[in-house]
Amino acid sequence: MWSDTETNIDYINFSTVADSVVELIEQAQGKPLSIGISGAWGVGKSSLVMLTKEALERRERERALTTGVKASDFKSKYIFVSFNAWLYQGYDDARAALMEAIAVKLAEVAEERKTGIDKTQDFLRRIDWFRLASLTAWSAAALALGLPPVGLFGQFASLFTRGRKDGVDDALIEDAQGAITEGAKQAKGLLKDKPAQDESPRQRIQALRDSFVAALDELNVTLVVLIDDLDRCLPETAVSTLEAIRLFLFLDGTAFVIAADDQMIKHAVKKHFDQPDDALVTNYFDKLIQIPIRVPTLGTQEVRAYMFLLYVHNSALGEEERETIRVAVCERLATTWKGLRIDRAFIQSLGIELPTELVAQLDTADRLTAIMATASGIAGNPRLVKRFLNALSVRMAVAKNQGVFVDEAALAKLLLFERLAPPELYRELATSITNSADGKPHMLEGWEPVDSVLHTELRGMDISVEPVDEVRRAEESGIETKEATTDQVLAEDDFAVQASANHIPERWATGFPREWLALPPRLTDIDMRGALYVSREHLPILTVEDGMSSTVAELLNAIKEHPGEAAALTDRIRTLTSAEQAGIFDCLLDIARPIDEWGVPEILEALLVIVQVAPSLSGSLAGFLGDRPAAQIQPDLIPRLSGLVWASRLMETWLTNPDIEQPVKVAIEQRVGNGNIAK
Repeated sequence: MWSDTETNIDYINFSTVADSVVELIEQAQGKPLSIGISGAWGVGKSSLVMLTKEALERRERERALTTGVKASDFKSKYIFVSFNAWLYQGYDDARAALMEAIAVKLAEVAEERKTGIDKTQDFLRRIDWFRLASLTAWSAAALALGLPPVGLFGQFASLFTRGRKDGVDDALIEDAQGAITEGAKQAKGLLKDKPAQDESPRQRIQALRDSFVAALDELNVTLVVLIDDLDRCLPETAVSTLEAIRLFLFLDGTAFVIAADDQMIKHAVKKHFDQPDDALVTNYFDKLIQIPIRVPTLGTQEVRAYMFLLYVHNSALGEEERETIRVAVCERLATTWKGLRIDRAFIQSLGIELPTELVAQLDTADRLTAIMATASGIAGNPRLVKRFLNALSVRMAVAKNQGVFVDEAALAKLLLFERLAPPELYRELATSITNSADGKPHMLEGWEPVDSVLHTELRGMDISVEPVDEVRRAEESGIETKEATTDQVLAEDDFAVQASANHIPERWATGFPREWLALPPRLTDIDMRGALYVSREHLPILTVEDGMSSTVAELLNAIKEHPGEAAALTDRIRTLTSAEQAGIFDCLLDIARPIDEWGVPEILEALLVIVQVAPSLSGSLAGFLGDRPAAQIQPDLIPRLSGLVWASRLMETWLTNPDIEQPVKVAIEQRVGNGNIAK
């Protein structure tokens, strides 16, 4: 599994972009600068911000070494404030929170360096005064900044609306009294160091800016403010944060790095200012962002490298070996424009012995790369790629824990189809597998290419079938692509001929399904029942839509409506075939999976009735209960299972499991002592 959070470990050579941002900050030499890092959700904006901060800090450390100053005595000319407006949304005024974060950081640095303490404290006091904007929409700060009601004033506005709409009742009066009390507390704390009474709103804003500049001058630093997750915020929060940034923009000694999806921010601005035309929205955004930088789109080589390094990171290799591979891959990525490739052969050429499991995983990544880079549902998005690999990892773990053999490459191909294909096509495929005596989807016979060369062409293993952007980059660099492109066209023509000859339905012969069919391995050669079994959360093996008879469907619905009374339906269950009984059992297991406390839920009674009628299913129920987390097992489950032969080994396992709670073990031991559980 891989964490779905930002990282400061570079897997796709983003360090080159981060270095470019650092150079812009250094070249500014303390002059005001605002840089916007934009891109869609999941493309790596947050990671790029972290890499930028790390790169700037690294350069400062290197500068310290060259000057001969001791590390303990070195004073960096940059200080950083990282701010995530999304974390404050609904809890605090994001505008005031950003101002306070900046003021507190300056005060901390002043205390540490024993200089500028008075000036940073003055700035902090002025920020406290501006927090009054959270208490009244008519405060000087709110009027000057043109912001919407927030904080406690937002509560007052909401209470007023309630009273006008629903009338005044005791609950409204109580809420109003609480808001007034809280407002008085906050105002008392904020007003103790209030500015001069004769200052106008304009003067207070200017005094705040002057105080900020004076603090930076005294500390002799450039403040680098890193704003992240702005595009996750509601429009009001996003605009409030932008307006707070505007207070400090274009002041010497500042550099703002703002990571956000520019389209989401423009939407927020448009909504806040009541749908202005697009030109005004663009102008507003451009006035805040001096230098826009878009996160690079990943091509096939980058996606392959990313997947390779994710697998390497989770492998049994040592830390030094993993880092050697990571550095080599990133360096290689910088040369792929010349036609050089990232592939398993390159990894193995580094002289590091790879574990067998890792080699197989690299092969799986290699097969999936082209579709991961080009399919509209993923399109090279690093977060979506990681989530796909996490889903694959989870299902492999489920298969291992349940003793189900699953070919990882085949499971990956099935999972890809589940995620990106139309649901009706996935249902067709699943039905073909479940209806097959050997578990092979015979409907695909003749549809999947046999020729390995055709596989290679359609997988995008060569520059000939890299995404269009990479082909264009190659052409611009003078790399010959005409012959390769011709090969690609021939491969596509071959597939068209094959589709016609084998009567492939149009819905399977175009778009993503066509690309998917070309992926190895050939599923018609593989028993897919295990892979489908561990994928049942997406599509149960038995559903009414898949052809359940009306009699069985009625019986299933009756059990689902009153599972605790399933015993009354025992005779009807006996009349079913073993396949129908197993189908109902599987549907009931799907209902049982979300339950997180296993005492005696009603669905258990229904499952026990099915197992009583069909003892062959007892192993499946024992396996299901055995897979429940130890914390979910409750003492009152034990009496219900005692006396059942198939449950004796299950309870023996619980008895020796150190994670099972003691009351459960006591209940088991009591039953053993009474002779209700076989020793």
